[in-house]
Amino acid sequence: MHSMGIGGGFLMVYRDGQTNQSFTLDSREVAPLATHREFYKNVSPLGSLFGPLAVAVPGEMHGLYAAHKRFGKLPWSQLLQPVILLVERGFVMNHELHQTLQEKLYFKEAWTAPSLAEHVRELK
Repeated sequence: MHSMGIGGGFLMVYRDGQTNQSFTLDSREVAPLATHREFYKNVSPLGSLFGPLAVAVPGEMHGLYAAHKRFGKLPWSQLLQPVILLVERGFVMNHELHQTLQEKLYFKEAWTAPSLAEHVRELK
């Protein structure tokens, strides 16, 4: 599963096994604050899909932190430590992810940025 991560968002349904209550969390990415209904009116049809106007504000980390604050038991820094090690040391990727990165060259910079581990450390 590589079509997820800190650049996007998620929807969560959480069921508390002790109280039998369910909770939902919408942490999807959102349009930048300055956008409005007419923002894409004079943009090419692909303008909202590719390029600088296609970028949304990620909601993933905010949502994970909100879920942790409400339901988490471990310290936040303890949860992030394995992630920090992963971005520092790297990992062996599967064939599908390798193919995706080969075909979609615009992903390459995200995976080779030397500052990625430092940014994750700042989330601690």
